[in-house]
Amino acid sequence: MSSSMQEYWTMKQIADGLGVNKMRVYRTVKNNNIPYARKQGQTLCFNATAKATIESLITPDKSKVTKLSLSVLKSLNEEIASQQEQIERLTKLLDQSQKLQLLAQQQRVAAEKAASQMKTELKQVDAQEFDSNSNHGNNVGSN
Repeated sequence: MSSSMQEYWTMKQIADGLGVNKMRVYRTVKNNNIPYARKQGQTLCFNATAKATIESLITPDKSKVTKLSLSVLKSLNEEIASQQEQIERLTKLLDQSQKLQLLAQQQRVAAEKAASQMKTELKQVDAQEFDSNSNHGNNVGSN
């Protein structure tokens, strides 16, 4: 293939094809010392080999990404399952706590009611003793 028929790509064209920023292509070229095929003014042009090299450096191996993604997903699913179990345990504990609080409140109300009844009964007993002592005192004074 003659050089006039050979196709060239600019950094912008490569970046657009990969869906990345032009600066990312520039950094990849610079960091990996990828040679350009020709220069048109300030624009660097790359041949198919250089373009393929740039693309391979920017686009990771999809099988590695897929394996990594599956690994991450599996790990996240396990974490979610663990958190769901914790939520279920905490929900049960909260339910138990609420039941205990309700029971304690019912017992407190019952105890207050019993105490109130005892006070009422004590007042009645005191009143009866007072009446009894008053009557007894009146009987003693009248004798």
